[in-house]
Amino acid sequence: MTSGNSSPSSLGKPTGGSKTSFEDNLIAGLESVCSFFDNVYFAKSLGIIGENNFLYRRLNKGGWGSKLWFVTLLLSVRKCLRQIFQIVRNRIRLKTEIKGMDKNGKGLMNDVLKEKILLMLQKSNAMMRETLLDLLQNSVYLMIVVIDVFKLNIPKRARQILEPLSNFVTIMRFFTMGFSSVDV
Repeated sequence: MTSGNSSPSSLGKPTGGSKTSFEDNLIAGLESVCSFFDNVYFAKSLGIIGENNFLYRRLNKGGWGSKLWFVTLLLSVRKCLRQIFQIVRNRIRLKTEIKGMDKNGKGLMNDVLKEKILLMLQKSNAMMRETLLDLLQNSVYLMIVVIDVFKLNIPKRARQILEPLSNFVTIMRFFTMGFSSVDV
């Protein structure tokens, strides 16, 4: 293969080897903290807890929790976009590699390499699906948090659309990620 960073473990990861940047570590830490906010909001959306619940009021209603969630979601959206571009770039490299192998003809080595590249393309498809669902979920939550943080006066109908949409994406991610495991 001619591409230097198209191994299965590098698909969707930042370029520059296996090192993670400070930003990646910061986002991972913030995301793990803010997943609690996601769960509280999800519980509120499903009616498990109410609008006056202590956790919901403290974490998700315009206070420091919403601001932290807002910053984390912005960084997460940026990370998802960066990962999508990396996956697309690697997919182009892999497809170019396959075209080159098709021109070289048949052979045991070519067949084995082509099979491995096709497997990496399948893994990149799963990674792209997961990353797109992450981006969609983060974007919907970002819209909801922007409304709370900046106290935007939007029609109640828009809020009634965003809440079920966030629930739908959360459930869709759960089922999609639960049934498509990717060894990376």
